[in-house]
Amino acid sequence: MSTRKRRLSYSTAWGAEFRSGEPLMPGIPVDLEEWSRPIIPDVVPNAGDIVFSANRYYQRPDLYSVPVLQLTYADLNGKFPWEVDFKDPRTQPRPGTFKA
Repeated sequence: MSTRKRRLSYSTAWGAEFRSGEPLMPGIPVDLEEWSRPIIPDVVPNAGDIVFSANRYYQRPDLYSVPVLQLTYADLNGKFPWEVDFKDPRTQPRPGTFKA
């Protein structure tokens, strides 16, 4: 399976899980059957710099942006981006360190 198709199938699985009522709590690991690695939701502190369309849709100014969570996943060795020996920190920039 191509990397793009794999990413889409994981995204589809995550979406289905959360639409079914599974709560997302910042900092609390989430396990999915379709995904072998833990996922940790992180609050994005600069959401107004990223989610322009959502803010426009809900008519919210950047300062009072819609809340955003970033799903951070462990690498193949089970390490998260903030841990020593994480494979490649550039693949998952930490919340608040990037803009759209």
